Order: sequence, then C-alpha cells, then structure tokens
Amino acid sequence: MRADRLLAEGRLTADDARQIAIGLAERHARLPTRHSGAPDAESLAREHEEAIAGIVRDVPDLATNELRRAGRHQRDFLESHEDRLLARIADDRIRGSITRPGLRDVHLEREATSRIAIRESGPPRDVCQEVAALSIDLLVAARVDAAESLIGEYAGRTGDFGLYEFVNYYEFSVALQRAAEEARRIARIADPEKRESGPGVIRRLIAIALASDRREPRPPFLLAVGGQVATGKSTLAQALADRLALPRVISDRIRDQLLHGTSLQRAHEADWATSFTSGFHERVYAELFRRADLTLASGRAVILDGCFARARDRTAAMALARRHGVPFRFVELKIDEVTRSERLAHREAMGSPGGWKEIAQRLASEWEPIDSRLEELTQRLEGDASIEENVARIVAKLPRWPDPAQPGTPLPPSRGVLPRSPRIITFDCWNTLIREADWPRAHDRRVDALLRAAREAGRKTTRAEASAAFEAGWAHQMACWRDGIRAGAREVAIHALRELGLREPHPALEHLIHEYEEASHSGQVLAIEGARDCLVELARRGLRHALICDTGLTPGRVVRRHLDRLGLLEHLEVCVFSDEIGAPKPDSRLFHAALDHFGVEPERAIHVGDLRRTDVAGARAVGMSTIRIRALNDDRSDLPDADVVVESHAELLGLLLPLLCPASRKRGTPPDGAGNAGAS
Repeated sequence: MRADRLLAEGRLTADDARQIAIGLAERHARLPTRHSGAPDAESLAREHEEAIAGIVRDVPDLATNELRRAGRHQRDFLESHEDRLLARIADDRIRGSITRPGLRDVHLEREATSRIAIRESGPPRDVCQEVAALSIDLLVAARVDAAESLIGEYAGRTGDFGLYEFVNYYEFSVALQRAAEEARRIARIADPEKRESGPGVIRRLIAIALASDRREPRPPFLLAVGGQVATGKSTLAQALADRLALPRVISDRIRDQLLHGTSLQRAHEADWATSFTSGFHERVYAELFRRADLTLASGRAVILDGCFARARDRTAAMALARRHGVPFRFVELKIDEVTRSERLAHREAMGSPGGWKEIAQRLASEWEPIDSRLEELTQRLEGDASIEENVARIVAKLPRWPDPAQPGTPLPPSRGVLPRSPRIITFDCWNTLIREADWPRAHDRRVDALLRAAREAGRKTTRAEASAAFEAGWAHQMACWRDGIRAGAREVAIHALRELGLREPHPALEHLIHEYEEASHSGQVLAIEGARDCLVELARRGLRHALICDTGLTPGRVVRRHLDRLGLLEHLEVCVFSDEIGAPKPDSRLFHAALDHFGVEPERAIHVGDLRRTDVAGARAVGMSTIRIRALNDDRSDLPDADVVVESHAELLGLLLPLLCPASRKRGTPPDGAGNAGAS
C-alpha cells in the first residue's frame, strides 16, 4: 500500500518508517557514485533563496522577516561547512538520479522491504536530500517520531552518520521548495474558494523549515547500553530507540562494515572471530564515538549499543557526553550464567554462525569492573526482566523537557523589569556573540598534538589512548570551571600527559599548550546571527559595551583575534577574560572589572549571556540586571533564571531600544542629563 495513504489514515507506524529507510538505503546502494557535478554551497544557497523569493512573490502575507533571516542563517551554515560538503563527496554520499521523493512514491509491503518507485534519472545529489524529502512528509503530518526513526534507521543501515550534519539543512530547503511550489500553484487559481486550503499548507511547510534546527522530541543526552554476550543488550537498545524515536549507533554493524565493507545486512557477533586482532577493537569504538559525536552535534540524543567491556570505552563515552554538555548514563545488562548458556545454545541451534560460546568466553574474560567515576551514572538491570519493564526503568531516569502539565514541574519564572536608561551592557562571549561551528576539527588537532608529544617522548600510544587522555584532561578542566577554579590549556595538557604516564618536566609541554590554545583557528568560529548588527545599533543609541568571557582551552588573546576577524572587537570598549582575571564566572571580579572601567553603578548595567550558573548568577550577585539569550543554547537547568529571556539578538535589540536615548545623542553621553563620571 502507498505510504502516504497509510499516513493519511493514521496507520503508518514508526516500524514502517524504518522499513522505508531500509528500502531507501538499498535504492542508494544501487545508484552510481558521482565525484563531480554535485551542487556546491553557493548552488544550494541559491536554491533555498529562490524558494523564499517565490514565496515572497506569490504569497507575500506569509513571507515573514524570520523566514528571510533563516535564509541568511542557512547560507552562513553552508559557507561554513563547505569542506564538509566536499567530504560527503569523498565518502561516496553523492549518487546519480537523486530526486525529492514523497511518501506517495513509497509502496509498503509489511513483510518485505519497502519498494520505492522513483525514476532512475536526475542530477548527482547528496543522498541525504532524499532522506530529508521523505522526512518532510512525516513532519507535515506531525509525526516527528516517525521522521526521526526513518533518519536514524537509514544512518545505522548505511553507516552514514555524517548526514546528521546536513539533514536539518536539507529539511529546511525541501520544505521551502515545496512551499514555493504550492505558492505557485495557488497563484494560478482564479477561484478564491479553491485557494483557501493552500495558505494553510504553506504555513505548515514554512513552520517546519523554521523549526528544522529545534524539533527534537527530547533534550539531548548520551545513553550507552552494554553487557556481555546474550544478556539482551541489543534487544533492549532497539526497544529504547523505538520507544524514544532516537538514533542507535551499533558496534555490531560497525564491525560488520569494517570486516565486509557493508552494514546493510545484520551482523552476528559469532562472525567476529577474525576481528580479535590487535587494534581492531579500537577501530570499532573510535568509529562508534565518531558517529555518536556527529549525532550529538546535530542536537539529538543518541543510544550506543555495544559490549563496553573495557573501562576506557565507558570513560570515553562519558567524556564525549561532557564535551557536548549533555547528560550521560550507562546501562549494564546482567543475567545469570544458566540463562545465558541457554540463550547461546538456542542461537546455535537456530542456525546462527558457530562460535558463540567461545566468543562469549573471550569477551567475558575482558570485562573490567565499573570504576568509581562512572558508578553513580550506571544503572544495572536484569536481562531476564521484560523489555517493557527495563525500558520503563531507563526512561524514568532520562532527561525530558519541562512539562507544566506534570505535577511538580516548575513553571518558568515571571519576567523581571529592566532599568530605564541603562548606561552599559556587558555580553558573554561563547554562544552569545560567537560560536564554534566545527569543534570536532579543533578537537582532532589537539588529540594529534598529544599523540605526537607522547611519541616524541618514546611512549608507544595509540590514537584512541591519546583521545581518552585528552578527554580526561578536558573533563578535569570542566570540573575546575564548575568549581570556580581557573584552568586552561596548560592544566589540560599536564593532566593529559599524566594520563599517558608522562610526568613533568616534559620537553613538548610548551608546544603542546600552544597547539591546544591555537586549535580553534583550525575550526569555524562564527558570529551569532544578528550579533554585530545589535552592537552597532546599540552603540548608535549611546549604549556602551563590554565583554565578560570565560576562557577554557582558547585564551583571551586568541578570542580577541576571533572577535577582530568577525568585526565585533571594534564595538567592545573593554574585554574581560577569566584567564586574565584569574577566576571564571560567576566570580564578581569579572563583572566589577567591567563596571569599574566605565565608572557605572551596577543598577545602571545589564548583562547578557546564555548560562544561568555563570552569567545570570554572577551578574545578579553584583546588582546588575540580567538577560538570558537562547539564540544557540537554551540553559534548562533548575537555577534561577534571568530577569528577561530572549530568543535572538533581533529580539534583544527590540527589547532595549525603547529604554535608550535617541540615536542623535553622542556616543558615551549619558541619558536623562546625568553626569559622565568615569567615562573614558
């Protein structure tokens, strides 16, 4: 039956969506690979801009300023990710005959793989475009669960977790192109009554396009499900992925792909006999974490499905979650030996490949106990309990978005009042004015630098060991930051070297620190949308600016270069950095340094930032008013919120302008005829 009809009748399930993904993966496997002719960033940007122009022309009432801003934001995204578009070509993700199919082209056969009836002609395109096109049909019907199941199953079947870097963009583009097509259609209809349904469809598609970056059904987290062979860990991980509509990264499939070059067929653990060679385990888990990293970077939660027999693999998973600032949990599934032996015997009796018992014994001998750092994040479950019971126990401990309908859920605090005629405004830096769009590249440079330093010291080290050591150093730095202790590249480098058994004085230490500090220049540091325009307009209205920035691996001197390159530094009269003051926010010294520079009382100052613990708490403690901006990061902690919360710099500007003096007033002259004490 056609999938669009099942969807319209309310009978299309998440399992159907996964079957569609399998059919799409098999279709793409048949298509020829193309290494030329694929659209570049400029071509893709023109496509969505032409769609926006069509909507503006045919249905101007529906073309909002937010839509135009989104178009500019997506162009910036493409330009900053052009190297990743090229990497998609190298990864053989560009195929011939790629179109924008709909569910009307999909014929579901419940006992077999879905048949996708798409013409075998068309330009070379990223396969992700077809995934996004099918996802859009599900989103129009408000089936976020099915859309995420389709994307996750396709990524898992093909190993293409790189699509998570671009699927949000392609959904944005496809939704707008379909909206533009609908706008053209209704523009040609003369009868007004026949045009009534058209605007509703267009509004829905535009809303989906605008929400393409923020529609995840749950807040992001990293959940690793582990245990020995035949404990039921993969069955449980699959049930969790089904229940939560989350992507699942499976070590079995990665092994199969590394061994046989494909992951379209289900892997069997007993087929791994040849995989027990030196370094192969590290390759599997490095790829596991790479795929999880890409998924988390897209703002989605992810489930890791593997044995996790080794302590360093569990620690690396925890470190990955910390690097993305998301919660982590490890689920260990246990079962008694009698039941496990029965399950292994049953598998062999059912005709599965031989060797189950031997491999189970091998993996059992490698199992390492859970260390104290992970103990409080571990949930142990019995593998012979029902799947439904275990899923419920896990879900009860996972984070969820605040739901006012649930008893005991705190409601957002009421918004406060900002001072009339403020004298100065201070800004946080990261995720408020600028953002790091390609953290993995900077991370890889730092790991490579550590690996070189270890080898130069005569320490035989694998990249996986160097990565784990760096993550441990990073975790140490984050712990210091949370405790109010200044720590930067030096502390991370020393801690990482010690993790590898290398003590001071180390001849490569100073070079390693330099590499850590400069690594952000190998990534993409971009201005938050609207940040520069906001600074310029506020300055034109007489409001003076300062920066109050926590630094980690990237020190103040490097951040200044980023701000200068992005045209922001010239609009900041003073920059206060935690590595130069000697303590991170919320330490009052940072805020007083800015206030003292201007000679302004805190009651006439406003601080803007994205974090409650550092920005809101620190500014409020010295008497400043506070604004939390969630343009990039929405801090949903239980700590007290800011006086006002805004979504963007455009909203921030609209909030502040009515409080300020006219634009004709000279820069730096205080409003209301007040004196200019302390102005420089």
